[in-house]
Amino acid sequence: MKSTKIGAHTGSIKRGAQKELPVLHRLAIDSSKIARFLIPSMLAFLSFYCNSPNSSREKLIWPLVRQTVEFTHPSPVASMESKLRIKRRIIRWINESSDSILILAYGLNDRKIIQALTKARQRGVQIRIILSPEKDYVALKNSNLTLEVRNGSGLQHLKAMLIDRQRMVSGTGNLTRSGLYYNNNAFLFLNFPRRHGEKIADRLLHPNERRPFLKIPGITMIFSPEGGELIQHVLARNIFRARSTVQFMMYRFTDPVLSALLYNRARNGVSVQGILDGSGNHLPGRAAPQEYYYDAGLIPFSLSLDGNENKYQASDGIYHGGHMHQKTAIIDRRVFTGSYNWSMSARNQNREILFILDSSAIVHRFRARFAELKLQSRPMPRPPRGSSHRTPKIRSGTICMDESNPVYSLHGKGPFFHALEWEKGSSSGDCLNSEKEAVVSYASAGPSRGKDYFIYNFNDYLIQGDGSTHTMSHSQAVHGPEKATRVSQSFCISRPCKNAPVNRIDLDDGWIRFSATFDDSKDEMQLFVLGRNRWYARSIQRKGPGFYRMDPLPEQDLLLFLNNGREFATCILYGAMDPEIQRYLQFFSFYGSTLNCIQAEGSS
Repeated sequence: MKSTKIGAHTGSIKRGAQKELPVLHRLAIDSSKIARFLIPSMLAFLSFYCNSPNSSREKLIWPLVRQTVEFTHPSPVASMESKLRIKRRIIRWINESSDSILILAYGLNDRKIIQALTKARQRGVQIRIILSPEKDYVALKNSNLTLEVRNGSGLQHLKAMLIDRQRMVSGTGNLTRSGLYYNNNAFLFLNFPRRHGEKIADRLLHPNERRPFLKIPGITMIFSPEGGELIQHVLARNIFRARSTVQFMMYRFTDPVLSALLYNRARNGVSVQGILDGSGNHLPGRAAPQEYYYDAGLIPFSLSLDGNENKYQASDGIYHGGHMHQKTAIIDRRVFTGSYNWSMSARNQNREILFILDSSAIVHRFRARFAELKLQSRPMPRPPRGSSHRTPKIRSGTICMDESNPVYSLHGKGPFFHALEWEKGSSSGDCLNSEKEAVVSYASAGPSRGKDYFIYNFNDYLIQGDGSTHTMSHSQAVHGPEKATRVSQSFCISRPCKNAPVNRIDLDDGWIRFSATFDDSKDEMQLFVLGRNRWYARSIQRKGPGFYRMDPLPEQDLLLFLNNGREFATCILYGAMDPEIQRYLQFFSFYGSTLNCIQAEGSS
């Protein structure tokens, strides 16, 4: 920022200007009157905007966080201006950089973008480029730019360019010839205050297991693999809650849970429309939406294959481009996009990013682009009549299966929401001899995989092979010392929980001590505990100021919930943190309840 020399200006004041000083003096005297008028007016203005529809609120926040989207136009009849728009804008932002550029890329070989980065480095801009370990970046190696390789398993598939900590280019496309010109992609251009950019840089460079997400006005970013389970959970929950339309454009779609939920929504009258990559349409069996599509019959479920056939042949003889490369869903009035394919490798291994965008203008742009590409796509035909599947039985709280097709169950709300895939197991258990007890598959969405691990005071639903939803008649009890007690609270869902001020706890001896800030006016309270494989209920009795006794609890990592007029929760550690407890902490944090953890007495 340029400094202003005050003396140069004051020396240039003309003699006649001094006559204006009394006027300024009078204005200064009346400033308090002006303030008394302006402040209430400004408060009224802010109140109006904050309580007005989304489109009005966006006008208020857009000077702070601006978001636009540009789409590639691979069609051979598209104008050269539309084809070059994204690349020109990226190069202009690089040329305008003054401090730093951080790039995480899977593909980066565009010659002019590399030249712009080289010139930026020559004028003193710090350039840092992090790439995927399995690729050979010939064009970059000849540029003299310093390159780094992601340290970890899986791909460096995230695509992001952070400029001066105030601008960001990201989305579904690579900075390559095919990504910019020959594939259908979406590129986001974001402007934000530097304080947001610093946080984004920290998340990009330092994966955060407890908080693998970042929220700025109108935009949520979730990063995988540290937040891959959270991404799947958020997508599953939003699909299941869809009330109007779901439109998606997808390069790779192999997540069976999301496929089943889309089918279920269509069976319940929600319009589900998808465009898949036509040249990569070799998805494995039941894990792809095609499996449900051919059984759908006359429901509002349509799939098309992308009509993009524009390719080029590289010097190595390999053809590139011609893909539907987006990873985008428009669910009611919200957009989900980024580098995250709907697959297990994106969830568990690859470095990815998912953007959740609430801007009505952005939603409108994506809907318009979907409509354009739908006209260019090839509809996939299917039989007019759907197929039926046998209904699994519920016996003693166990799903019993006599055929191999999986079923799906839905449990809970907020951070407790689960969409579980159940597969035919090897043991009969409580089932008939001709049946097998169902087991939860690795692909399930939600923090837990154990069948006894959920809050069952909410409605539980079973999605069957035909996509229909049935309320499950069983109920799961919370295990107490003498008798089972159902959980009656919906903790941390209607509003975030406060951290329970637990100072010390002994699980084996059965006591808990709260800090002086805790309201311990009640002589007895109910404590609900989420353990490694089930819920527990304990009645705790006050024995002294802040000191309560209870029956022993298992010596393991736990989540504690209680209500003394306000909902409280905390985390108890007993040794290394259990992975499922860790996922719960992550999910609670996403929904606004950031819980502290304390070591239990006697733990190591």
